Amino acid sequence: MNNGASGDSRHLSSASSRRVAATARVGCPERLLTPLTLAFTTVNHILRNSSLCVAVGWLFGYCFTLGNFFSGHPPGQQSYAAFGASIGAWFHGVFSACVIMLMAMKLLPEQFVGVAGAPTDQVATVGQKLTIFQCTAKLLRRMTWHLVFSSIAVVGGDYAMYMVLPEEGHQYKPGLYVSAFWGYYILVRADVIVRQIFRTETVRGLARSAVKASQREPRQLGDQPAGRTTPGLIIQARARKRRKHRRPWMASLRQFLHVYIQNLPVVLSSLVAVIYVHVISQCVSFTGQWELLALASGSLALKLAMQELVKRHLMAARRLVPKRVMIALVSTPTILVDTQVRMLLLRLQNVKLSVLSTVLLGISEIAVRSIRATIMQRYAHSPSVVGAPHGLIPERRVRALVVAPVTRSPSARQMTMFQLQVHPWDESAQSLARIETEARERKIHALHAIEIYADMYAEFIAIGCSYAILFFYWNHPQFQFASLLKADTSGASRGQQLLPLGGLQLGVEVLVDYIACSIEAAQGVEFASFDQNDPFLVFFLTILSFSNVAISAGLYIR
Repeated sequence: MNNGASGDSRHLSSASSRRVAATARVGCPERLLTPLTLAFTTVNHILRNSSLCVAVGWLFGYCFTLGNFFSGHPPGQQSYAAFGASIGAWFHGVFSACVIMLMAMKLLPEQFVGVAGAPTDQVATVGQKLTIFQCTAKLLRRMTWHLVFSSIAVVGGDYAMYMVLPEEGHQYKPGLYVSAFWGYYILVRADVIVRQIFRTETVRGLARSAVKASQREPRQLGDQPAGRTTPGLIIQARARKRRKHRRPWMASLRQFLHVYIQNLPVVLSSLVAVIYVHVISQCVSFTGQWELLALASGSLALKLAMQELVKRHLMAARRLVPKRVMIALVSTPTILVDTQVRMLLLRLQNVKLSVLSTVLLGISEIAVRSIRATIMQRYAHSPSVVGAPHGLIPERRVRALVVAPVTRSPSARQMTMFQLQVHPWDESAQSLARIETEARERKIHALHAIEIYADMYAEFIAIGCSYAILFFYWNHPQFQFASLLKADTSGASRGQQLLPLGGLQLGVEVLVDYIACSIEAAQGVEFASFDQNDPFLVFFLTILSFSNVAISAGLYIR
């Protein structure tokens, strides 16, 4: 009996081990196939969306070469002031139109009430959604005077400065910074008006305003007992309201500054990238191979430093940062810097050195992304994050140590003289800690995925835009590259070398992204949690591609 039982058990154990081994053999290819499939799908979507962005960059790269086409003169015969002002006009006109469309997208999910400015106590519970054209028209009506004034300031200011400024001052490129200033003004002003439309014409905005108004009335009356000082306080409140209406521009200015401060991280990150491109444009006369490689290495270091700084800023934010803001903060400086790196690699006269630099850049990118994925996974599951950090749980939910009175029983006296009763967190505190920890982990994973997406989009857009900039501007008489063409005896062959080098960069980048995405997916990066078909994402990256070419055109002008 025992021998039979032992034989049956050995038979069952061997059968179960065979089943486990078969399951492992089946599961191992699946575990390998899933990251590869996810990487292929991700890179395919990025290539598709990036192609549209690059096409826009090429289109407006050609438009910038035309200059002032109303003059009837070819670009080479136009004056420096007219050509520079035309670049500012192209940039401000297209950028303003894109910003209005972008801000109008924020109103698409909202339901609008029948009458604009309806009383807050009679807000309808149902409304009507508007199309993108209706939202754009609603925003454009309030933006007309701002657009007219800023356009006159950009075109007229650029032309006047270039006429008065001596030739030695052209290197400071004041026209670009004037265009950037008024571009930021339009961006913030459109954001302010969209918020006003939300508060006064949408169902959610009117309901929120009604709640705030009901909470504000007791504070204005001072919460005093009725019949004592209520009439006097009412008179004071009405007087404050009259003074407020006498100076409506103060409220508008405060609101504008408030929104400008909220958009300040995006403004500063893009401004730092613009200043960097300005510095690189002053080094356009560098033709030495090691000089160009040094500039490319410094550019990569700057890009990594800016990405890390933005990441720290987003992780330190107390409020939940929207994904769209994360995309704007990460992708804006990355695209501008990567474009200059690709241009420096394309400008290398030695083809072998250019190929070697491109391959080394791809290998370093795989290593950096793999290290980042490992660090982020460890950080997300570290005890400081998974546990309850200091300040995460309110102090009122943590019970202090309670010293119990001395018991007189002999058994208790043998154990200890004092009995400490430790009350751990109650269930509500533990659940709160768990919720906040999970929210922090989701924030870290979302930020890492957005950083990866922004980096991949930036690389492909930078490759396409850098090739477009050199293709259109390398022999244009109004740009700095023409001086290099005159001194270069092999300048006629440079156009033929750009195409294979650009194709090599594209092929290497596709392979790099495929390998890096496979490694990151195997480490748990949730690529599927990010919607690449978001219209806001595609449209925003298209604006960045246009701005990238426009900034290069404004800074590489002679």
